[in-house]
Amino acid sequence: LEILARGNRGRAFVAGGMGHAAPVCRMLAKKGFTLAAGILEDHDLDCHVALALGADCVRIPPLSTPDEAALERARALDLPVVIHTREADDDTLGLLREIPSRGIIHSFTGGPGFCRALLDLGFYISFSGIVTFRAADNVREVAALVPDDRLLVETDSPFLAPVPMRGRTNEPAFVAHTANFLSTFRGVEPSALAHVTTANAISIFGETPAATRRGA
Repeated sequence: LEILARGNRGRAFVAGGMGHAAPVCRMLAKKGFTLAAGILEDHDLDCHVALALGADCVRIPPLSTPDEAALERARALDLPVVIHTREADDDTLGLLREIPSRGIIHSFTGGPGFCRALLDLGFYISFSGIVTFRAADNVREVAALVPDDRLLVETDSPFLAPVPMRGRTNEPAFVAHTANFLSTFRGVEPSALAHVTTANAISIFGETPAATRRGA
């Protein structure tokens, strides 16, 4: 909570798995945070507003059967999905065309063609601290073409801390560095980028209960 508080300006959207982290997720829910939780069997928290799933060809088979189940479950619950996909463009697009969904492609590292196809499907594109890395020209190429109304920034902690915090344990407060970098790169004021990314997060997730109570 202390780490979240350093980066929380009235709203916080927390994405993560359940499993052994279930007690933490439940505690955050009671504190009013909006969660995107990788949970399939148990949907007993009112705060769950998304299902998180991954398609990472390095660590797990691309878009295996459980992920199909997650998309179907999200549709049944009318929830957005938060998808991590890496080096699995064709599999990802094939499944999303087969099972129409809405949501976010998080920590995006794909190419322009993949990005355009995802935008055509209605997805939001979220950038982590990777976009600030010197060698990430391919990510910046995509960051230049995502329209304002589909753009998001994220932490993806505890890894991928943005420059100038690279090498440190990442935390929500550091997302400001990613946002500031993107605002300069896209030629807009930081406050303008903060406004559009906040509006986009609310559009996909809705207001957080805590922010609603505070009138934030």
